[in-house]
Amino acid sequence: MDNTTHVIPKEDMTPFQRWKMDPLDSPNKQGASTSSQSDTSDQEAKPPASNASEKQSPLTLPTEEQVDQVFQQAQKEGYSAGFQAGRSAGYQEGKQAAETEIKGEVKRIQAILSELDQELHQIDQQVAQDLLTLALDLAKKMIMEALKIRPELVLPIVHEAIRQLPHATQHPRLFLHPDDAVLVSSRLNDELSQSDWKICTDEKIDRGGCRVDAAGSEIDAGLSTRWKRILATLGQKNNWLE
Repeated sequence: MDNTTHVIPKEDMTPFQRWKMDPLDSPNKQGASTSSQSDTSDQEAKPPASNASEKQSPLTLPTEEQVDQVFQQAQKEGYSAGFQAGRSAGYQEGKQAAETEIKGEVKRIQAILSELDQELHQIDQQVAQDLLTLALDLAKKMIMEALKIRPELVLPIVHEAIRQLPHATQHPRLFLHPDDAVLVSSRLNDELSQSDWKICTDEKIDRGGCRVDAAGSEIDAGLSTRWKRILATLGQKNNWLE
C-alpha cells in the first residue's frame, strides 16, 4: 500500500469561502447567501478578462510603392511568358512558311532547269544542223573551186562510171560537159577507142560529172547526182545548184 502524501500546490487550489448557516427566520439573508454563493460560482466559472494589450492589431494596407512593385513584377512575368509563347509559335509558323517557300523555289528551279535542258538540247541540235549545213556548203564550194583549178579530177569519175557498166555492152557512149569532153579525149582517147566508146557533149552536165549510156543501161555520175547521194547518207537535203 502506497502511503505517499500528495500535496496540492497553493496556486492550483481554487478559492473557497467558509459556509455559515443562516438563521432559519432570515429568508432575505438566505436569499442573499444563496445569491452570494451563486456569485461565487459565477466568479469561479467566468474566465478572466483579457488585457487591453492583447487586443488584435489593425489591418495594414500595402503602400503605393509595394503595389507598383507587384504590378511591375506581374507585368514582367506576363511579358516574359507571352514573349516565350509568341516566340515559339512564331518560330513554328516561320519554319513552316520557310519550308513551303523553299519547296516552291525548288520546284520552280527544277522546272527552269528542265526547260533549260530542253532548250540546250534544241540549241545543240540546231547548232549541229547549222554546222553540217555550213560544212556542206564549204565542201560544195571547195569542189567547184577544185574542179576549176584541176579539171583533170573528172578522169577518176569517168573510170568509175565505165566500170559500173555490164561487160560486152554495145555502142557505149560517154556524155560530158564540152570543156571536160576535150580533156577526156586528150587523156583517154586511146583507151576509149579500143572499146568503141563515143564521147558526146551535153551542156546540162556540170563540169566534173558524166553520164554513161550503153544498150539501154544508163549510169548517172553527174556532180548533182553524186551530191544528192552523199546528202541522203547524212539524212540531209541540199541540192547542188542551191
